[in-house]
Amino acid sequence: MIDGNSGDPSLNVESNESRQLVQRMLHLLTRQCPQPAPQERHLIQAYEHLNTMNEIVQNGAFVLTENESSRLLDACDAFLLHYNWLCDASMRDGDCFFHFTPKYHTLWHICHFGKYMNPRATWCYAFEDFVKHIRKVGVSCVCSTPMHLVPEKIVDNYLRGMSFDLGSYSDRPRKF
Repeated sequence: MIDGNSGDPSLNVESNESRQLVQRMLHLLTRQCPQPAPQERHLIQAYEHLNTMNEIVQNGAFVLTENESSRLLDACDAFLLHYNWLCDASMRDGDCFFHFTPKYHTLWHICHFGKYMNPRATWCYAFEDFVKHIRKVGVSCVCSTPMHLVPEKIVDNYLRGMSFDLGSYSDRPRKF
């Protein structure tokens, strides 16, 4: 999960895995920084707001209450403010540790629409693993295959692999 080949170590995980690291990182940061400097304070507060967002979403019903959806959006706004401070400070220092990407804008919209439906009900974590496996199949199909034939080869290899997988489970009832 930790890649250090490119110089500075970086975390390479799926969203669902990284979501579970928030509480642990918050615990480590507060323990390691009893007298936090400004950058550490903003980092701790960003993690606190992320943790609040996770708790609201994980503990909420299919439709969040008005209070929960309001708290979710407030926590998102506060997280984005602290992260923006970290991004700005990082760029001033000549580092690129905190990047602001379009995903953060999307995060705000996800939290905003939390008043209509709990984001947990629409997240697609389950498909991240599927995409990772299809990517591996695709990479294996590209070598010595004309590009216009790659999609057909990917589907063929995927179906062939599924036939092996489904054959071993044919006696078990399916769960959906």
